[in-house]
Amino acid sequence: MGSTAHYPKVLSFTIDSKKNHGFGVNHGSSDLFEFTLDLELVFSAGGMEKKHMTEAVYVSERKTEHWFEIPNSARIEWISIDPQFKLLKEIKSIKIINETNEFQIKEILKNQLRKGKTNIERIEAARALKKHYYEELLNELRAAVMNDPFYGVSVEATDTLGSYNEKNNYSRSDRAYNTLVACMSDDYKFSRLHFEIKQAIVRNIGHFRRKDSVDILSPLLNKQNESYFVRANTATAIGKSMNDGESSVDNSGKQNMIHQLKQIVDTTNSFRNVVACGAIDGLKVFFIDNNNYIVDDIANFLIQNTSFEKDYFKLL
Repeated sequence: MGSTAHYPKVLSFTIDSKKNHGFGVNHGSSDLFEFTLDLELVFSAGGMEKKHMTEAVYVSERKTEHWFEIPNSARIEWISIDPQFKLLKEIKSIKIINETNEFQIKEILKNQLRKGKTNIERIEAARALKKHYYEELLNELRAAVMNDPFYGVSVEATDTLGSYNEKNNYSRSDRAYNTLVACMSDDYKFSRLHFEIKQAIVRNIGHFRRKDSVDILSPLLNKQNESYFVRANTATAIGKSMNDGESSVDNSGKQNMIHQLKQIVDTTNSFRNVVACGAIDGLKVFFIDNNNYIVDDIANFLIQNTSFEKDYFKLL
């Protein structure tokens, strides 16, 4: 995507499209889909209310160009590709040629996440933001996690925060981790979230493998009125947080948590035994522990308790 400074302002698009499999038509050396793609442009100009322009673009070539004409004073708020999700597709990337202070992809995606009318618009924005980290975005993603009216958007925003975990960038990872933890800081608000959102939060906290997470997550582990799936993901996340292959947690602390996870496996009854499965996944993380006694103990526990009556056991 790019824009020129002529009047009227022209916003041009280049759509690079090819098929991977399925039905297509032959155009020379490659097969392509022929389809109609909706593009929506949202802009404001001269203090007027935001205007939505939607056009159907017929795509029949490897690269298809299209453009919008808008007032020269217009400020582009966001751009949606197929906002009603009429096509089964995957958007690989969105690029802006010659970004300016007023026209940046990260700002456009942030506006789309915050203000997009359809669920798919906001979901696509959250996914695309995985490639556009910047510090100010973290609070925007947290707001989407906690407040978006559709839980699917909140889950995508949570996964985007989790994607900022990088071993070689502690500052970035630390900020993302603390943003996820902040989503649990208000017990009342957290308790009212859809169970899929809570699952995503604890799952992504576990990906960071930080021992501080154990105290944060533990209260959920035996909360009887909590979703089975949330408790299962919590058990797995605690296992990851207790062990990263290094001696970051003392052996007595590990032994105590291993005992709790074993108790969950032995005593918890749940739908399709999902809580026990989550605890087993948490125990399996300890197979990379540098303490051979712990590794042998967990291996023996799983082997000794495997039988046809306990169909929920999953061995490595």
